[in-house]
Amino acid sequence: MTAVGAAGPRPSRDERRAQLLDAAGRLLVERGLAGFTMEGLAAQAGVSKALPYRHFSGADDAVVALYRREIGDLSDRLLTAARGARAGDPMVAAGVRAYFAAVAERGRLLAVLAGPGSAIPALAEGRRPAPHAGVLIVEEAYGVTGPVAAVLGAMVDGLATAGAESIGRRLVTAGEAERLTTAAVLATVHAVLGAGEPG
Repeated sequence: MTAVGAAGPRPSRDERRAQLLDAAGRLLVERGLAGFTMEGLAAQAGVSKALPYRHFSGADDAVVALYRREIGDLSDRLLTAARGARAGDPMVAAGVRAYFAAVAERGRLLAVLAGPGSAIPALAEGRRPAPHAGVLIVEEAYGVTGPVAAVLGAMVDGLATAGAESIGRRLVTAGEAERLTTAAVLATVHAVLGAGEPG
């Protein structure tokens, strides 16, 4: 990164926005949502106080942009892993494995952005919905759609989140959490799909 005022190529608008979002992630992990300000973002990024306003209308807009980037990146990562496996259980297992790898790398930020009790997903409501990897993986893995895929996707997401929380609380190792979460997810999927449509 070039220091403020130093000679060198000026970052493009996209590069500057990415720099600001990276700084927003660090600030959010350090201070939480209540301590996130545009002035703090500027200081964290090492830029003028006015620069963040060229990219975001305010603190909420910056946090929602960060949320969308991180959740979108996570979804892309899970879908890529799942699509590299055979349909059915292997796709779901690959998605769970990719989720735990992402949590190992960016868990603190993901927890602040979308973990239990986070107000950030509610800030994003009413805007373009974030990609929902759980639903897409279930649809592709088992060929189900509609409400069944929506419910199963939410269950997959919930079980994966619970597994990650168990790691954070040091209740299990990452390997144990991945193994148990995969087993729970597959058992849930099989139970729901085996139950058939309600009569």
